[in-house]
Amino acid sequence: MLAAWFKTALGRALSLQLAGLAIALTAGCSSVPVQTEAARPPEGPRPGYAALHVGRPTGFNVSVFPITIDIDGRTVASLPPGRYITVELAPGKHTLEVPNNAWSRAINGLPHPVEFTTMAGKTYYALPTEWNSGSTQRVTMVGSAVVVDRVADHHRSFAVQEAAAPPAEFARLSYTPSP
Repeated sequence: MLAAWFKTALGRALSLQLAGLAIALTAGCSSVPVQTEAARPPEGPRPGYAALHVGRPTGFNVSVFPITIDIDGRTVASLPPGRYITVELAPGKHTLEVPNNAWSRAINGLPHPVEFTTMAGKTYYALPTEWNSGSTQRVTMVGSAVVVDRVADHHRSFAVQEAAAPPAEFARLSYTPSP
């Protein structure tokens, strides 16, 4: 009796797994087109404003998590790697920064604000910059082995430059609209 019940239950489970596999294979062969975003070169500003393009190129030292971008104390975007945003600014002094909180420090290093001045009709590009400070040696015991390594504080900011054409790094970035 128990053997018959087990055989029936096993048969149902196998049938369900095969049905699920068939659905998965059929869905993988669907003809729905994949939506891709077309490349969009950075544009110039409207009259009376400056354009700031903030880029975040990918690389071995770039977190996969988006970082919050603040301009003049106001959040303008959550910027993932491989993307850039465009912000129009009134002429004058501005501050570009990543908030200094535990999450930002964990994924991006110690953030530093950068101050810059814009002029109407000009286009500016911001790319991440990084450096280390406070380099020291650390000694760790692993079992009976002594392991010596160097540690330092990792710092990040942005380098802002005015230019007529985008820096080469922007050719590999995709546009992200800011909210």
